[in-house]
Amino acid sequence: MDKIEQAKAVLRENWRNGYTVPCGSLYPFQWNWDAGFHALGWMYVDPNRAIEEIRSMFKGQWENGMLPHVVFHESNENYFPGPDVWNITKSDNAPKHINTTGITQLPVFGFMLERLLQIAKDIHFDIDNFVYEIYPKIIQAHRYLYENRDPLKEGLPCLFHNWESTDNAPIWDAIWERMDLSNAREVADLRKDNKKIDGSMRPTDLDYKRYIHLIDLLNDKSFNEKEITKDYPFLVQENMFISFLIRSNESLLKIADLYGFDKKELMHWQALSVKNFNEKFWCNDSKMYYPFDLNSKELIKKDIIGGMMALFAGIPSQEQAQSLANKLELEFVQDENWFLCPSYSSKAKDFDSKRYWRGPLWPNVNWLLYHGFKRYGFDLLANKIKDQTIYLIEQYGMYEYFDPMPEATGSIQQQHKGLGGENFSWTAAIYLDFNMNHNFL
Repeated sequence: MDKIEQAKAVLRENWRNGYTVPCGSLYPFQWNWDAGFHALGWMYVDPNRAIEEIRSMFKGQWENGMLPHVVFHESNENYFPGPDVWNITKSDNAPKHINTTGITQLPVFGFMLERLLQIAKDIHFDIDNFVYEIYPKIIQAHRYLYENRDPLKEGLPCLFHNWESTDNAPIWDAIWERMDLSNAREVADLRKDNKKIDGSMRPTDLDYKRYIHLIDLLNDKSFNEKEITKDYPFLVQENMFISFLIRSNESLLKIADLYGFDKKELMHWQALSVKNFNEKFWCNDSKMYYPFDLNSKELIKKDIIGGMMALFAGIPSQEQAQSLANKLELEFVQDENWFLCPSYSSKAKDFDSKRYWRGPLWPNVNWLLYHGFKRYGFDLLANKIKDQTIYLIEQYGMYEYFDPMPEATGSIQQQHKGLGGENFSWTAAIYLDFNMNHNFL
């Protein structure tokens, strides 16, 4: 079986009743931003399933517009934390007919809808009715962010949990260090993830104690955003998340022109977000975008890959884009034998090439970076990112993420190049899009 057919087989294998799981053994439900990438992959396999994938995700949308980060379409005891931990019934906004988590995730569906429209046109597949159906729901999800997650009314919504973005990334470390865990419960024995794959690739037990404590605090406040933003240990305006929001806004504005949707509200959001993004997140000394901690009222100056996502949204000036390209090539990797792009600067003392978001490269992030650098005319760098991503997948398999360090001659290093879950759906989707139609217009 060639790799194209293998990628299609991964998606088929991970298809459930109307949606795709990221990885059968590790993630048995439907994840939010994963679903966007899955829909992209399905356009090359079965476009009707691409539509069904997104419809299934939006079945979990809350009354206030929040699109949850996980939808539990069916029960599965082989995952923690499940619906009983989230206990979303405390919120009047929670859906009554389906279980979900009580937080959201990176807003990808605006730009993924634009991408699906491009592919649909190429393959002569009509999705007009679906656009009319889903567009207002995506707008509602964005409205939730601007109305409920933006306490300073800057057009820069904040996060309530690290799972809304890059799980265990180093940008959260200062928050963890000052978090009061005196009333936090022990959850190490409840975990399932580190029993299925090497625990050295996953967040630690202490990390999970913090993550679940945040969920418990959200429960205490009945997921009421006004109460949460008054007094809560995790309030971060995270630039990767907001880059996705701005890029999705841009796509929705284009779609509004095509289909005659009203765009006045969307234009207001976009202007406010773009203006304040550059003013608040850009650090001229480091030549990098950083998140802003609303509790400590300061930038979180850690060089993670999320700082590069502004390229995908077209936010930086050409000069800023050049600075980001320089940082990527000079600091994120140590020499030309490294693979692009580590999720954290390899020059950081706490860089870890194998532990989740603290160093490994992610195929879906590389897809975003590829399009971001292409947007600014950095074609050589963009193509290098794409080619290296394809190489890693073809050489080692369709893993969740990969070790970016240089290839070693010994077999031990080779065996551990692919990390996390195997036969991973978004990796399969990225492989298909890179190989079959990789120009995002």
